[in-house]
Amino acid sequence: MRDYTVFYKRYVNVSAGDRLSGSWDLFISTYSLNERVLKVFKDVRATEKIWLIHPVYGVESGEMPTLTPNERLFSPEDKNIDEAEFIQKSLEFINKDLTEVKLCVDITGFTQPTLIFLLLYLKRIGITKYDVIYSEPDRYLAQENTKFSENVQEVRQIGGCEGKHVTENSDDVLIIGTGYDYALINQVAASKENAKKIKIYGFPSLKADMYQENVFQVQKASEAIGPAILAPLNGYCAPAYDPFVTAAVLRKIFDDLDQSITYSNVYLCPLGTKAQALGFALFYSTECDDDPISIIYPFYLKYAKNDSVGLSGVWQYTIEYN
Repeated sequence: MRDYTVFYKRYVNVSAGDRLSGSWDLFISTYSLNERVLKVFKDVRATEKIWLIHPVYGVESGEMPTLTPNERLFSPEDKNIDEAEFIQKSLEFINKDLTEVKLCVDITGFTQPTLIFLLLYLKRIGITKYDVIYSEPDRYLAQENTKFSENVQEVRQIGGCEGKHVTENSDDVLIIGTGYDYALINQVAASKENAKKIKIYGFPSLKADMYQENVFQVQKASEAIGPAILAPLNGYCAPAYDPFVTAAVLRKIFDDLDQSITYSNVYLCPLGTKAQALGFALFYSTECDDDPISIIYPFYLKYAKNDSVGLSGVWQYTIEYN
């Protein structure tokens, strides 16, 4: 069993004038119009910086970034590209032996499926250590009413996260990392209508008011989620900014399941912050091999390219596989 408490993390209080520490050979970020993505890309020290342009953001030609000599940009021609192809083609474009470079990835602008596939893919190709950045906003544009995604097409497994499921599904369990978008929670819960549901809230939250906003949105999906199956009755909590505690909470949930109920297949769905999604991916990549466990997600055609205001702080994490 992995001890997630030993992973390194550091908070950089940008509001107080703190700066990111360290420098890297290669820095990768997904482009959006959010200040917290743009400012970090500009300020980070790296020999080479890569912008990835994801089609779901709908970035127009006049919105593309101006590149400096040490920066490159990848934008796929296929606008219907899935998460696996997007990451694979991105790394083909970068064209480096990632086992030989000091790597840092800013996950702030990634969609959850692409960042989860990226983490699993890096592990698969033998990357044993790299850094990850996640930036906190001052606030989301419309607080709990911020609209992040549109036009959900399907709920399916994320590439590389397809567990070895059994045909018996009467005792399925769905573990939802809750976020602001109650419509997504509804759709995921409905896709596993007969599964027993477990919620993970982002608490402590990024900001004091964000936890209440999260709970308010989840309450809108309470009918689809149904009653809790384990104590605590109102759901589990993991810090919205800490992937390592999130992974440890997932471990705790499985321990509780083993002691409490009979279950067949388990579906994980990270709808909270990108930092929590990183925790889901870390847990899955280290503890779920050959198990009837998968990560599912409601895939959409469009994601907001500007959903927040300001930059209050930056988290630096170090991912290590030994």
